[in-house]
Amino acid sequence: MKSCLVYGVILLALFGNSCSDSSSGPSVLLQALQVGVLLPETGFSPINGTAQKAAVELAIDDINDYFTSNNLPAHIEAVIRDTQGSIDEESRLLDEMADQEIAIVICSMTSSSLALIKPQIDDGRIIVLNDVGTSPQLSLDDNLFRMVPDDRYSARVMADFLSESGIEKIIIYYRNDLWGTTLQEEITSAFTLPENGGSVAGTIVYDARLYMVDMDEKVDDLNTSLTQALIGTTADKVAVILISFEEGIEILKKAAAYPALSSVEWYTGDGLGQNMDLLNDAAAAAFACDVGLQSPLIAEADSDLYRDLRMRIQAKTGLDHYAFAPVIYDAVWLAALTMSETGSNAGSALMKTTLIQEAEDYDAVTGIIEFNSAGDRSACGYDFWAVELVNGDYAWVKTAAGYFSTTAAPSFLSESAPGVTTGNLFQQNFQEPVPEPSLGEFMETISDER
Repeated sequence: MKSCLVYGVILLALFGNSCSDSSSGPSVLLQALQVGVLLPETGFSPINGTAQKAAVELAIDDINDYFTSNNLPAHIEAVIRDTQGSIDEESRLLDEMADQEIAIVICSMTSSSLALIKPQIDDGRIIVLNDVGTSPQLSLDDNLFRMVPDDRYSARVMADFLSESGIEKIIIYYRNDLWGTTLQEEITSAFTLPENGGSVAGTIVYDARLYMVDMDEKVDDLNTSLTQALIGTTADKVAVILISFEEGIEILKKAAAYPALSSVEWYTGDGLGQNMDLLNDAAAAAFACDVGLQSPLIAEADSDLYRDLRMRIQAKTGLDHYAFAPVIYDAVWLAALTMSETGSNAGSALMKTTLIQEAEDYDAVTGIIEFNSAGDRSACGYDFWAVELVNGDYAWVKTAAGYFSTTAAPSFLSESAPGVTTGNLFQQNFQEPVPEPSLGEFMETISDER
């Protein structure tokens, strides 16, 4: 790990020094740096707070070792707070950290939560790094930096993967929040592009807060739509796309009662991908395995650094791999390198400029990090993960490895991905400007979500 911009001489000038007696020589005062971290250790959340916290703690240890080994007079600590998966608590804690003058806060929050705290981000007191939120509605020039690309990327990945797999029709079953609605729209747009030639045979939307109330009716509607979609074609050309968080476990169990729904492949988004509770529910896991449930997630980097971090997180938590844990690890490093360069009291303009530069110079565990004009990661590869039965236990298994290219348009190549049993090598590029919603559209979205 390194930052090309951090030099001892600069830090000495920035942080000052003090002198002891002549026998011991001059000594340097350590600059105490704090990074705020908001994540769901308890409560209901699609985010694996245990894995995220472990990654943060490992990052803090590694950063301080880096500072010490390079004789840099700085020390970083993480102020970690449990959001309990509650938007009220997320909002309260963010204000609390702003009041404490913590310059950079890593908010491990969903897109819907980010939309609701957007006015607090916009007041300019803090820089927010996010590791999981992907809604394109948040692609704005502001103090929010997202360590993952928005859903226009993952939607295009999924659409191309579906097309390459021979799928011609899809039915989308999605939750009615900011993330679910936007992802449904993006998948629809990408899958129906001429080069993919697909069609959307139906969409079923459910209330994320009341899904248990009308789940029988909604799943029955899904079965009806699928039955109609199968007319004149075969099951291998039709798929169900489930856009959900943890409630998808109950939806899968309900769907298992319908033979037609068991006859086609299922796909899901990053809200349910690698969910451990799904594996622990025998009925849901069995159905997910039967229908080959797959999810695109930010790709694992092919490096010793990534493999080592993955093993360390597993050793610390006892949990299987979680794709977003290395992302938050990189977020902590960027925050620390930025503050060590600017000091904790720098203005937001300097902080943002330095953060972007540090991202370019930082050897990220998750691969190249480049921010676009909206402060979002501009591109990344994706891996597809599926539920499979391994030695008598259900597990998330990587079935296809994904890569991006800065020169080629999104397309699948015919060669097998390295290190996986099945799947294709994927290359991706997005160079078109990122369209932004108008202020009125954005505020209407926030109002609806409230």
